[in-house]
Amino acid sequence: MAKQFKILMVEDEPAHVELVRRAFEKHTERFELAVVSSLKEAKQYLSACRPDLVLVDLFLPDGMGSDLLPGEAAGALYPVVVMTSYGDEKAAVEAMKAGALDYIAKSEVTLRDMPHLATQVLREWRHITERRKAEASLAEEKERLAVTLRSIGDAVITTDVEGRISLINRVAEQLTGWRQEEALGEPLERVFNTINEHTRECCDNPVTKVLETGGIVGLANNTVLVSKDGTERVIEDSGAPILDQQKGTIGVVLVFRDATEKRRLQDERQKVQKLESIGILAGGIAHDFNNSLTAIIGNISLAKFYANPGDQILEKLEEIERAAMRTKNLTQQLLTFSKGGKPIKEIVSIAELLKEASIFALRGSNVRCTFDLPKDLWPVSIDAGQISQVISNIIINAEQSMPAGGVIEVKTQNVEISSPARIPSKSGKYVKISIRDQGIGIPRDHLTRIFDPYFTTKQKGSGIGLTVAYSIVDRHNGYITAESEGEGSTFHMYLPAAEMAISELSSRPSKLMHGVGKVLLMDDEHIIRKVGSEMLQLLGYEVVCARDGTEAVELYRLAQEKGHAFEAVILDLTIPGGMGGEEAVSKILSLDPTAAVIVSSGYSNDQVIAEYRHYGAFSSTLTTMAFDHSSWRCFGACFCNDQSGQNDIILKRYLEARNRFQSGANVI
Repeated sequence: MAKQFKILMVEDEPAHVELVRRAFEKHTERFELAVVSSLKEAKQYLSACRPDLVLVDLFLPDGMGSDLLPGEAAGALYPVVVMTSYGDEKAAVEAMKAGALDYIAKSEVTLRDMPHLATQVLREWRHITERRKAEASLAEEKERLAVTLRSIGDAVITTDVEGRISLINRVAEQLTGWRQEEALGEPLERVFNTINEHTRECCDNPVTKVLETGGIVGLANNTVLVSKDGTERVIEDSGAPILDQQKGTIGVVLVFRDATEKRRLQDERQKVQKLESIGILAGGIAHDFNNSLTAIIGNISLAKFYANPGDQILEKLEEIERAAMRTKNLTQQLLTFSKGGKPIKEIVSIAELLKEASIFALRGSNVRCTFDLPKDLWPVSIDAGQISQVISNIIINAEQSMPAGGVIEVKTQNVEISSPARIPSKSGKYVKISIRDQGIGIPRDHLTRIFDPYFTTKQKGSGIGLTVAYSIVDRHNGYITAESEGEGSTFHMYLPAAEMAISELSSRPSKLMHGVGKVLLMDDEHIIRKVGSEMLQLLGYEVVCARDGTEAVELYRLAQEKGHAFEAVILDLTIPGGMGGEEAVSKILSLDPTAAVIVSSGYSNDQVIAEYRHYGAFSSTLTTMAFDHSSWRCFGACFCNDQSGQNDIILKRYLEARNRFQSGANVI
């Protein structure tokens, strides 16, 4: 059964009402006509029920028929048609502006044809209603899309087929620097300005690529987005066509994200891997070279000991020794970022270390340091020697960048890192060290390479100073980075704060003392055994040598059986093709739990050196000595004074160890 439409007619002229009634009497199955003669009655009717169509006379006895209009047709619940007399067309047009769907001039013909007119109006209203629903649905869909685009973490830009922007989400606004109202209608290349990171040339328009291929395309590697304010960001993106129901392309959507931080972390990982690879090579070369240096420095020390005061040969020996020590320092740098660079940590105040290392590095220079070192700085657990080397390398670089002199600003502060994205290290408390110079600065294309091995712009530079610095800080679970904008450069170093307080240093004897007793010295290098034996003999000890751990254990067993136990045992950690120090010490301690055992190594690549306490027989004193003077193999140099004062320190540590031998302690 067809729907019956309710029609309300508001008309005060009886003749007109009668004509309309008669017209609708022939269509009662489709229309139900209700008639009122005043504005008041019409409002009462409309408050009680909702008609499908309202026919209203413009001029009523108690007011204007336009009072029933909704204000605008789009917001109406039902269609309203205004009926006017001839000559009232202007008023009728105004009524349509106020929300009437249509108007008719009242005449006998039009009134008799009212059922046909109502059918047309209702059909048009149905189309309007359907369109309104579709528009509302589309508006809801657009709102959902807008909410979705605002919520996602990726940047989104859509364009038409001509490459003009039709939509840009909030993330895209932030990355491009363009607000949506500014970007709409603009060519994509004006808002989405991309260049190649290395060549600085403009990248191809992704919209053009998508339209040419008809599929999804990605940006080329090393693409940089230049925002409206000139900020550059490395981005990753893809573009895809927007298709209609007929699979025709009606636009392009670009989805991209800021990959700057991701790229930086990848570069950091590659840098570490590169360091590890070169470190293996450098460590092997430096270790073998260190053996030769040990023999050279040791024999120089012996020659100086045997020479008479005032001999001309002493001056030559000292020159040779100084040259050898300079070579030793270069070797030590190679060892630091090799596997031998594992830090031997102690809890210290970084403030004093910064002052000492900086002032020492600038001695004789026309550059000075200023320090901003808060008193409440957290202590750090570091290898003081290694971190001192980092500071020296950075300070020396800063000094060399200011040939005319200047000031280096050294600043420290406590920081708490809560997000790993800020620095590629775990969250926690750090002491941040910033060293800023007033030099020529670092070019942008060099900033990403300054920590690479052997990269240098100096004619006499080795290219490993900053590499060593990076490796040392990384091995301390810290982070180092640099920035430079125009003049001057700033290095930032983050070192994990220690949870414990700074320990008090024990007092050490300051005078060289001679001793007595037997010492067992094990090393696979003949020259090391020879030099070491002679030096220990000069101190008053009887020395027995072994070539490997097997021989050392057997000699210790025989001496114990004969009642002539050794006062101390010095073991080389690494013996190619034979038993090394780690295995030998466990066997010796099984024979004699009170044995005083000292470990020596060309460099601290073995876990025993850095974590001796876990093995129960190794001394932090002599382990530190190994670092301070290249290795325990160089202990011969300890018995001659030098200008740096290093030998005096090592002598104190040696005597402390010797005193412990005599007290029977086995943890040296």
